[in-house]
Parts: sequence; C-alpha cells; structure tokens
Amino acid sequence: MTGTEKQAARKSALRQRVWDDLESHAAVLFPRPCHGRIPNCIGSAEACRQLLELPELQRAQVVKVHPSIGASALRSALVMAKKTVLVPPYPGADFLYLLLHHSLAPNEAALLRCGDKREYLKWARPVASLLDIPLVDVVVVATCVVAPNGVRLGKGKGYGEVEWGILTELGVVDSSVPVYTLCHDLQVVSAEDLKEEMMESHDLPVDAFATPSGLTRCQAKVPKPFGVRWDLVGPELEEDIGALRELRSLAPERLRAHRDACHATRAEAMRDPPCARPLWSPVTEQEWLMLTDAAVTHFAAEECKMRDGESKKLKWKGKGKGKSRGKKTDSANAQLSAQAESMSAQAEAEAAQQAALQAAQIIQQQQEQFSLPSTLQLRPFQGDLVDDEDSAEQRRLDAAEQQERASSAVKVRFSMAEHGTVRAAYLFKYFLLLLAETGVDEKMML
Repeated sequence: MTGTEKQAARKSALRQRVWDDLESHAAVLFPRPCHGRIPNCIGSAEACRQLLELPELQRAQVVKVHPSIGASALRSALVMAKKTVLVPPYPGADFLYLLLHHSLAPNEAALLRCGDKREYLKWARPVASLLDIPLVDVVVVATCVVAPNGVRLGKGKGYGEVEWGILTELGVVDSSVPVYTLCHDLQVVSAEDLKEEMMESHDLPVDAFATPSGLTRCQAKVPKPFGVRWDLVGPELEEDIGALRELRSLAPERLRAHRDACHATRAEAMRDPPCARPLWSPVTEQEWLMLTDAAVTHFAAEECKMRDGESKKLKWKGKGKGKSRGKKTDSANAQLSAQAESMSAQAEAEAAQQAALQAAQIIQQQQEQFSLPSTLQLRPFQGDLVDDEDSAEQRRLDAAEQQERASSAVKVRFSMAEHGTVRAAYLFKYFLLLLAETGVDEKMML
C-alpha cells in the first residue's frame, strides 16, 4: 500500500468513526443513516448562531455557503441581513452557483425560509457565467470531520475543494478569504487524529468552526490551495460540476486578466468602506442581531418538530408485549430512517408541486404572449398526490404526455424570445429532479 493509499484509508476510517458516533448517540436527523453524507446534526441551528457571531460574517457582503441542510439557518440569516449568498445547485447543473438575495424573495415568509432549498430553488437566480461571480468575502464549507488545527474532511467527493479551486482561478477568492465550517461536537477530533500531514495539496483547511457548544478559531498551518487539480478531475466529477467545462473553455489570457482585475478590485475595496461595493445594503448591529436571531429561532423550531416527530414514532413503534418490545437498535434506526425519508419525501413533493405550478404559470404566460399552438400548450397542475393503484398506469401516461408538451413548449419559447424563459426552464428542470429524488414521479403529473 502506497503512502497516498494509507492516508486515504486513515481518512476513511475517521469518517466512519464519526458517522458511527453520531448514529450511536442519536445526534442526527434526516437523512439517516448519515454514513456517506454531510450529517444533518441536532443543534445545527445553534451552531449557525455561534458562527454568526464572527465579525467577519457581519462585515461580509458576499458569502458562499454549502447547500447541506445543517446550514439552512445560516443561509436565511445572511440573506435576511441583506447579504448576497452563493449556494451550489444540484449536481449536474452547468453553472457553479445560485445567487440568493433579499431583493429576489417574493415575500417576507419566503425570506424567513430562504435558507431551505425547497424554498430558494423557486426564486434564486443562477449565476450564468463564471465571469459573473462577484468577489467572495467568506466561504463556508461542509464538514464530516474537523480538528482544532484547521484540518477538515468532507464526505470524500472533493466538491468543496473543486469549488475553491475554480474561485481561485477566477480571482474572486485568495488566501486572505476566511474559510469556516459548521459541525456537531462529535465531529471534532484531536489534532493527533487529524494531522496536517494527512492533507493533500488540494485540500482546503478552515480558519474556524462552530458547534452547538461554541466557536473555535483554528491555528491553521497548512496554506490554502490555488487552482484546480485537473489530474483529479474525472468524467463523473466534471459532470457533477458542469462549470468545470466552462473553466476549461476560457482562454488562459482572458482568465489571467479577469483574475488580475479581481485582485485589484479586492485591494481597492480594502481601502474603501464596505458600503461602496455593489449589492451591499448595510444593517445596524441591532438589526443584525434581530434578523439572525429570527432565522436561527425559526430553524431551531423546525429541528425540534422533526426531532419530536421521530421520537413519537419510535415510541409508538416500541409499544407491545413480549419480544416485540425489545427490538434491536439497528432495527429501530432502520425504521426511523424509513419514516424520516417518507416525511421528507412528502415535503419535497409539496415543494416540487409548488415549483411546477410556478413553472407552468410562466410557460403559460409565454404561450399567451406568443400565441403558441394549442398542441404545445401546457395544462396547469390540477391534481394532488394520490395512492390509487388502479389509476397508476393512466397517471404515468398523463405525466409522460404533459412532460413532452412542456418540453416542446420550452423549446418553442426559447426560439421566440428570452423573456422569462430561463426561470421557467430552471424551475421545470428541478421539478423533475425533485420528483426523481423523492421517488414520487408516478404520483404526480403536470
């Protein structure tokens, strides 16, 4: 076994140990089991509150935040405080980030929930080109394992490192940009367990991490990397992060000029007051505290509802006599996972239904404007989730027919005008993706 293989085995063993600890202490919520994922831990909202105490976040104008569930409160708080938040989309998108800003939210209720992907996917704006990404002041990455020396491990796919590499190539971040993360206390290991020597040249250290119990600033000795390690980018990773294809297509001279311009802009901004930069609407310290507290409180309550719901279901399942009362923990965890997934699938389906309605409305507006033929017109969603097995085949046929009509309508729209088409196409795309993810594609139709 080579040295690289040994390091990879040690990292894998650490991840496995932390995932096992989180499950054995019942410290995670849906999705479960947490193995192979960025854990959605109990206390995530409180960890977000701890991280929001950092003055760097309060001063920041543009913050990149990972899309995992545990950072929902953080995303909402930042958007409510009138900051620009960049969030990666689902794997497979051809752009790097969705842009969240308070001016894009349709109403106050949506603004409070905007950290939830089921909400922001309805109205967030894709950043169409890499060259349109603004300067980033703070980066928040996902974590499976972290140590006080700043060394962290993600779930092993390298998404965070690739994003950082793209941003450094563009010049919108550099080594001075702070990198933070959120996690549970059980995800924190000693520096002896996670040594600097375990990091590879592309691995990204963190400057601080927040847990429900507090905030830790790291004494990171490992420098932050620069650029994309193309030798580590395989077909699957390039398919997941479609922006890599755009980065490849940029001429080196153009990329270098853009990077130099961004570095010059950052240097100039250091001499100017923060409000001099675009998309910046400052809030007072009192407003900051009020807005961030509202976001954290909202998601803490949502967390409690999910936690209580899981506890009640487990308690109900445990009732009975004799052997049925003493089921093994593994069996209970499996039941809990299935129940939580069912609950989340229903919630995802409701969000998908809303996204479909919005997409249908936009498409219909375009059809009316350009008088599309009736054979291409999209009928609005009029049904609900149903469980009638007798009509399953008919629903599948109807859904297929409607999907074909919608696709045709989108194509015609793009050929006639661009007004409103990007938003409709994006919503429709992710509506279909949500259906595929939640497994309810046979229970919904357009």
